[in-house]
Amino acid sequence: DLEGPEYTAGYLYTLSFHWTMAQFTPAPNNLHPMNFPERAFAVCVLFVGLVLFSSLLGSTTALLNMSRKEAFDRMKTNDSLRRYLSENQVSLRLSNQVLRFLRPHKIKHVRVHEADVPALKALPMSLQVELRYEVYASHFNNPVFEWLKISQEDVVVEICSTAVSECTYKKGE
Repeated sequence: DLEGPEYTAGYLYTLSFHWTMAQFTPAPNNLHPMNFPERAFAVCVLFVGLVLFSSLLGSTTALLNMSRKEAFDRMKTNDSLRRYLSENQVSLRLSNQVLRFLRPHKIKHVRVHEADVPALKALPMSLQVELRYEVYASHFNNPVFEWLKISQEDVVVEICSTAVSECTYKKGE
């Protein structure tokens, strides 16, 4: 029986929190279900805890596996490159240049192109046209295109949606 002046809201809250934490850990607990509704509630709490813990464990395992796979792929790629350089008797100077150039921290961020995002193909054509106009029209820094944007916007929209494509070049190409 938990009635009386000594059982404040703070005490009851702490008691409830202790009971909840004891359901998920091997902590001692002197509070036990006394009737069917309390037992049913305790079973529901345990089931929710089991589901949440399983979900957390599964997500963590998937993240670790993905990280391991990425590390293994990098290691395999580096090993293949080193074996190629060694088997083909590439000079130490050139091998070092190639390896230094291809180090992961030296690789620059590659711009994402429209073709790299398959979800954009699912958009309605009107949205695709509007998106392409907004993305590409800002790159027309020519007086002729500036005039076209003002006087013949539909022509620029048509150019952006049908005649423009993306291509990224590295410095020196």
